[in-house]
Amino acid sequence: MNDFSFPIPNRELKKGINLSLENAENLIKDAEILYENGRYPSASYLSIVALEEEGKASMLLNRLLDHKDVSKKYWDDSITSHPKKINAVQQTVSKYRKLRVKVGEKRWKQVHLAHLAKLFLEHKDDCLYVDWDFETRKTQITDKWKSPLRDISFEGFPLVNENKRRETAKGLIYEAKLGLEATQLTVQEKLKKFC
Repeated sequence: MNDFSFPIPNRELKKGINLSLENAENLIKDAEILYENGRYPSASYLSIVALEEEGKASMLLNRLLDHKDVSKKYWDDSITSHPKKINAVQQTVSKYRKLRVKVGEKRWKQVHLAHLAKLFLEHKDDCLYVDWDFETRKTQITDKWKSPLRDISFEGFPLVNENKRRETAKGLIYEAKLGLEATQLTVQEKLKKFC
């Protein structure tokens, strides 16, 4: 983006929030269609992208409520950061559902949310790309090529197979739906108080 596009005015953020949530909802619907047709890696990928859109909406909501514009630095450092968007939606879900671990909120954010973001984002790449497994020596898997379309086994034990892909896709669709519900209700609630 060109610098002349920034800052994004605070008055424009509500539209960005609504568009992000609308896009997340469409991505979830697409993920469900793919899931129903046995396209589990693609369904997982779209669910993770939906979670990121929900996180973006949460981040924009916070800027709106703080009466802050979105600077180029904030956009580059936060809005384009996949882990930060996943963290943001998970924070929204945990606050909405009151599911925080009984340790301090700061530790919850550092341990749990960072771990979830890392897992989601690692899985996102595995759902989409054929890749060379640079970790083979650590895992002792003999086939070094990874593909979202192939099973992976180690000494006959299935590590990734059709059942695992189905379970993962189902879980990620659930997470995306939960994130959408929590984010939509949080936006409605906070905007009522804000206006």
